[in-house]
Amino acid sequence: MEFHEVEKLQPQNSEMSPVAQFNIMKGIKNILNDEIGSMKATCILIKSFFIDPLFNRPAWKPEVFKLPNNEVEQAYAKKFRDLVPFICLFNRLKKDYGMKRAQMITVKVSVPSSVPYLAKTFKTNPNIKDIDQFRQDMTNYLGKGTAFEWTEKVSEDKQEVKYKFTRCAYIEILRAYKMEYAASMVCYCDHIIFDNCTPELYFKRDHCKGVGDSFCDHHYKIRNLIKDENDNKRYGDTDKAPYDAIKIIKDWERNFRNNNGQFKW
Repeated sequence: MEFHEVEKLQPQNSEMSPVAQFNIMKGIKNILNDEIGSMKATCILIKSFFIDPLFNRPAWKPEVFKLPNNEVEQAYAKKFRDLVPFICLFNRLKKDYGMKRAQMITVKVSVPSSVPYLAKTFKTNPNIKDIDQFRQDMTNYLGKGTAFEWTEKVSEDKQEVKYKFTRCAYIEILRAYKMEYAASMVCYCDHIIFDNCTPELYFKRDHCKGVGDSFCDHHYKIRNLIKDENDNKRYGDTDKAPYDAIKIIKDWERNFRNNNGQFKW
């Protein structure tokens, strides 16, 4: 099948809202309860989300990212502000429990921090006929796109699309602030969403910026084209993960299935 690069669509909504919202904090709190106990979880959340961003804020380091112009730098700075509470949380976990455990706890925390935004945009469309319908959802998710850099190639029959992301502010910032495990899990949340919330689509990725690859290669197909729809080849991007990423993906798949098509935090 021939693929051709296409012009990007125009977003039909505004940029994503900030990450630190009450329902997301509730999901994070439940995970921290299991990991470190309820009292410690409450204390560390209050400090990370409300005190540290004011009095112990990590420094913004734009020089690390080699950004091409002021507009992109401003977009990255905005994403950094969104992520400040999570960086503060990681720093506190690292101080109290060590680097390895902090990395693994933030892997788990990354799911309720990321999936709600994806689920808000990407909903099932059983009547999809043309991949451009999905491309519009993706464009709406990315917004203006200043914090991302990518190309899109569409198949001649308009049933498939391939994205190549060479820049992603969220992932680059997480990795720059030593949250490599969380960065990879944020990427793997794509599998959690597209495997469950959009069953009409087959999603595959082999390369992932979250584990240090230079790009992410997203490949989406309308499922009626696929014979072996559930093969593990679609998880090639998890091969470099320093933890059992597929287990986490499958655990959340069961969570979705057991809660009537909803993620329960």
